[in-house]
Amino acid sequence: MGEKWKTYDVAFKKKAVDLYLKEGLGYKSVAERLGIDHSMVRSWVKFFRRTPKYE
Repeated sequence: MGEKWKTYDVAFKKKAVDLYLKEGLGYKSVAERLGIDHSMVRSWVKFFRRTPKYE
């Protein structure tokens, strides 16, 4: 059968985005630190940058 997708809550995604935007880590560094794929970090950063409420 197919794989079950893992979902991440908003707080986890924001943590990843903050590590990238505020701490200056790269996509791969953030991904390694959090145990996720770097493409997820890239897509979350892209989403949060388009979201007006994100500080």
